[in-house]
Amino acid sequence: MERLFGTFKKHVRQILIAHGDELTQRLAEFQFWYNAIRPHQSLKGQTPDEIWHGRAIPHSKNWTYVEFWNGVLQGFYARE
Repeated sequence: MERLFGTFKKHVRQILIAHGDELTQRLAEFQFWYNAIRPHQSLKGQTPDEIWHGRAIPHSKNWTYVEFWNGVLQGFYARE
């Protein structure tokens, strides 16, 4: 849990959030990026979503580049 908050603080300091509705949107984007896009070293390169759903690291040819927060959060998402 501490790692989650550390990662969030590191990235959220790089953006400006104007109002509460925007904060809600930014939190949803961070949650998706953290759980589905960002590989975790402690999970041997898998994402929490892959572990939770019992999926292996995808070997898909359908990778989609995604970015949120004007490029602060970025990575590749495998669409099977």
